[in-house]
Amino acid sequence: MLINFQPKTSFAKNALVLLSGTFIAQAISLLMSPIFARIYSPENYGLLSIYIAIVSIFSVIITGRYELALMIPKKERDAVSLLILSFLTSLVLCCIMLLIVVLLKTNHLFKLKFFQLDSVLYLIPISIFLSGVYQILYYWANRNKLYKLLSGIHILLAIIVVLLRFYFGFSSFKNFGLIYSYIFSQIIILIIFAFIIFKNDHINIGTIAINSIKSIGKEYINYPKKSALGAFLNTLSYKLEYIIFPIYFLQKEIGLYYFVNRLITIPTSMLSTSLWKTFIGENSRKSKSEILKSLEYYQNKLANITTLPFYSSLFVIANLFVFIFSNKWKGGTIYFYPLIISSHINLIVSSFSLFLIINRPDAEMKFNIFLAFLKLSVLITIGFIFRNMFWAIVGISIMQCILFIILGSWNYKQLGQSIPYFSFFYFKKILNISPFLIIFFLVNILFHNWILTTVIILIINTIYIGIIMRK
Repeated sequence: MLINFQPKTSFAKNALVLLSGTFIAQAISLLMSPIFARIYSPENYGLLSIYIAIVSIFSVIITGRYELALMIPKKERDAVSLLILSFLTSLVLCCIMLLIVVLLKTNHLFKLKFFQLDSVLYLIPISIFLSGVYQILYYWANRNKLYKLLSGIHILLAIIVVLLRFYFGFSSFKNFGLIYSYIFSQIIILIIFAFIIFKNDHINIGTIAINSIKSIGKEYINYPKKSALGAFLNTLSYKLEYIIFPIYFLQKEIGLYYFVNRLITIPTSMLSTSLWKTFIGENSRKSKSEILKSLEYYQNKLANITTLPFYSSLFVIANLFVFIFSNKWKGGTIYFYPLIISSHINLIVSSFSLFLIINRPDAEMKFNIFLAFLKLSVLITIGFIFRNMFWAIVGISIMQCILFIILGSWNYKQLGQSIPYFSFFYFKKILNISPFLIIFFLVNILFHNWILTTVIILIINTIYIGIIMRK
């Protein structure tokens, strides 16, 4: 798979072009994080986290999911009709959201503990609309195989965000600088994106009749009817904590958690998505026995490579984090421990999800509903009883570990294996690396030097992964 990935086919080459753009963009974001951690405060990131959570949750449905269908029509005219329909759907829903915000504000019905969010509340529907338009243009470019453009747009967006964060970070708008950077980068990149696409494609919108748009809307009505809810619940299940946290916790605490969680999820989600897309491409037309063989091989390989680095990082991550990002972020170090463990299990399972291969979107929706319900229950219960951010994160992490272990076992059950197969598989991997973890623990206790411990961990991990890769 990606471990032996060679871009020999056009599909592989195109996937590599898109992946490289995403990788470079995320690398820019991560590399600049230590600088922005010194410019902006945890409170600023706390405000950004709730803003992005709301935008992300509603962005997946703002277009009615019609943009997903842009890849399907053979006739260019039908595709243009879908393009217009997606845009109009986004515009109408944006106006409705703006109206709701105005009514809530004028009647004093909307009140958040994040009191600063009130100042940028009107920007949320606009950001959601801009995200929708970006998705439309993305799928249009994808339809026309403009992969280099998509890759370049990812990188350019990351650069624009960096420049805007510097500008607002040293201006009088610093408190809202992260949010202003977010929305202005959306506007700038959309202008550039739209100009390039419309200049090269010569899309003739004026020739499309209203009846054609209505007809295409009916033809693809299943996208808003069946796909929208699943996508909404999926995003909600992963962003729910940022909606609930303001009820119980301080803006600074939420900012610390968001920053730490982002540092973990950016590389893991990028790796997981890349592996999953490759796994789907290789196994979508194979028999269950062939899929099982592929799943066992690649999941075992990924677990062997990643388990030791993830768990060994627990011994030095706190000191390393403070050293890189400054002492004002020290309060966030405690969140690494539960998040690293749950992120690793998520990576091992999500990278080889079978929902699409075995055509079970119903099971995926049920899983996302269950995940959202359990997360909501944990957040409300722990938040109300303990009022402690750390225990809320521990509760969420334990719940996610259990759910993803169940999902991992479910994947194997669909291919004819016993239910607890994945549980035994994962705990066996932990047992295999336990001697190394004991060594790291003893070094840490005996020398009390995190730099020495880090060097030893790096050396042992390098040797260990080298041996695994040769097998």
